[in-house]
Amino acid sequence: LFLSNLLREKMRKIGKIGLRVLALAAALLASGPAYASHGMGGTLTYQYVGATTGVANQYRITLTLVREVTGAGNGASQTVNVESLSCGFSQTVTLTASQSEFSDTTTRLYQCVPISATPGTPKMNVFQGLVVMPQNCPDVKISWTQCCRPVFLTGLAGAASQSAYLEAELNTEVPNTVNSAVRFTGPSTVFVCSGSTAV
Repeated sequence: LFLSNLLREKMRKIGKIGLRVLALAAALLASGPAYASHGMGGTLTYQYVGATTGVANQYRITLTLVREVTGAGNGASQTVNVESLSCGFSQTVTLTASQSEFSDTTTRLYQCVPISATPGTPKMNVFQGLVVMPQNCPDVKISWTQCCRPVFLTGLAGAASQSAYLEAELNTEVPNTVNSAVRFTGPSTVFVCSGSTAV
């Protein structure tokens, strides 16, 4: 009888703990989505390098990302998708960091906002990789996406739940021609204020 009562008491305690764990799991599952806000912007470009590498139709893809300093880092690599619907081509390309993450505090980044007034100095990452593009395709698309944006972006409703998306397009349909994307000659502007001109 003593063992029976002891066993019932242990089962009751286990049942209470089990109910607490179940209630915690239900609360976590019912809560809203969590986001790792950090992506502020970036550029995605391509450059024909086949003439120097000796590989026909080879392009260097460059992805430059600007992130909010307190957010998650961008890691050592990023992936982009290269696809052409008309040619039935689809490939995922891994780009690796071509230099260490850095902070750019040039006046171009801060045209109208002093660094001291910003939520943090943005960090920049540059990733590069090579890909052989399909030929005779009028609709080659290079794309990259990442969740999420910093909550302090005032021009974007629900910024923390909005993904960043970059895209570049290339027409390889014209024979015996190569092309490179337009590129910024310096870092792009991160903060643009009302009434100012961004070049």
